[in-house]
Amino acid sequence: MSEKKTTGSLRRLALLIAMFLPGAFCEELAAANVLQVGYASAKPGDDRVHMTITATNDEPIHGYSLALAYPSGVLQMTDIGICGTHLVELEPEFVAPRIDNELGIAHLAVIIEFEAPTGENYLEPLSPQDSPRIVARLSFRVLPGAAGGHYPVRLVDGIGAPAVYNRFSNAGRSIRPELRNGTFFVKGENVLALDRRRAFCGATPQMVIRALASHPDPLDGFSIGISFDCETLELDPDDALLGMNVIASLGNQVELFQTDIDTLPGPMDCRSRTGVIFDRVPPFLGQNLLPSTDSPPTQELMRYTFRLKSNAIDCADTEKLDLLLEELEQPGSLNTTFIVGSSSITPVREHGKIYFCTGTLRGRVVDALTGAGLGGVRVVTIPEGINATSSANGNFVLVDLPPGDYSLEYEKNGYYSGGLLDVPVSCGNENNAEETGLYALPPSCPPPEGSFRRGFINSDARSDLSDAISIFNYLFRGFAPPECTAAADVNADNRLDISDGIFMLNFLFGNGPPPYSPYEECGTDPDSTLGCVRSYACEQ
Repeated sequence: MSEKKTTGSLRRLALLIAMFLPGAFCEELAAANVLQVGYASAKPGDDRVHMTITATNDEPIHGYSLALAYPSGVLQMTDIGICGTHLVELEPEFVAPRIDNELGIAHLAVIIEFEAPTGENYLEPLSPQDSPRIVARLSFRVLPGAAGGHYPVRLVDGIGAPAVYNRFSNAGRSIRPELRNGTFFVKGENVLALDRRRAFCGATPQMVIRALASHPDPLDGFSIGISFDCETLELDPDDALLGMNVIASLGNQVELFQTDIDTLPGPMDCRSRTGVIFDRVPPFLGQNLLPSTDSPPTQELMRYTFRLKSNAIDCADTEKLDLLLEELEQPGSLNTTFIVGSSSITPVREHGKIYFCTGTLRGRVVDALTGAGLGGVRVVTIPEGINATSSANGNFVLVDLPPGDYSLEYEKNGYYSGGLLDVPVSCGNENNAEETGLYALPPSCPPPEGSFRRGFINSDARSDLSDAISIFNYLFRGFAPPECTAAADVNADNRLDISDGIFMLNFLFGNGPPPYSPYEECGTDPDSTLGCVRSYACEQ
């Protein structure tokens, strides 16, 4: 081996050691550097949902490594890499992703240049006024049936075997950045929301609070537990009534309806418990409440009439009274659940509120790299869905908000969605959210020549019954051939014939095996002799 090759190999090895085992042979320096995971949101079953990791560095970076943990029972990672980031233009020489969906961990190692780590090809330092750069893009699939809510996506040092650390590397020297975790919000398919109602002290003695539901499956029953402060609120069991949608759909067919009030220790002294079953005794007629999937939810399950104890409320100091859909961790407690068949499903719980004044929330959205204001950004409160659109200079205002903490989501075509958590709003004030920068979508990496997804046959970029019909239409009705013939060869026998259509039908409806690789994710089949330069499904 030549001296040059030996030196290059040793340099590669030293740089890899510096990245993956930062405490082994190099000095570890603390620096004013940051790695931050972003924000994403999606519904159960959604696929290819992107989340970014950004970096701030105050000295040249020749490589870096990332180590992430995510809830594998909710999210499955389908990709981690530099495509669609600001690293693409540097054309790194080494990019090594690794995903373990069983453990819920992922790693990424990037070396920009092997031979000359002190040369010209590196990530340049940022000045304090510069915005961070996107250094990794994650792609997730939300598992069907995943419970709604906020889930952390964390940067964690020392996970995996061998252990991987979150580090920057400068000429073989390891730099430990500050780590900031991200949030993935799963928009629950099953949601129960309590009303938010404004009251006027001395003028509103009672308030009707509705329990509103959204659910994709028919309900066979439900239970609701609401905690409230009974020093200021009063609720009689007779004031808990079935909602209008339940009465309109089922009338007198409800076979169990029971509600009572518990007195509990703690700051929320009282709890209303309600249990409803539509069909519990023979003859079983199968009555249930039909699905409702409106967002925000609109199907009315219950009506509660709360009376305000006006002599117990100081209107000058009271901003709100909370109504909490709580889950009690104790045996025999009646919690907030939907009953589907013989299963109990815990919905996303959107708590209620009786409030006595409102506040205003102002903020500004800018382009993260240029700092220019972004107009046309839809700003949405999560999960309430209150929204506004930013003006040309990026400013937005949300008015008449009940007091409390809000999460914000920002949406604009051509930009990564961003989010901001726990923004406080108090009554009578001009509350301000911190300025938020959105990142324009960098060019993504095109799929390689010859890549396709088997079973993704027509142009809708998914695999379903219409793909089987496309095969039969081509073979027997004179329709145009599939854009990618290899994608239609679902049984991978290098022929497109009736057996491929039957294979698809067995897969979809007869518990047959899925199409052969590449399936779901884009890829190539070196054994295929059928044509496919690049399929439509890989261009999405």
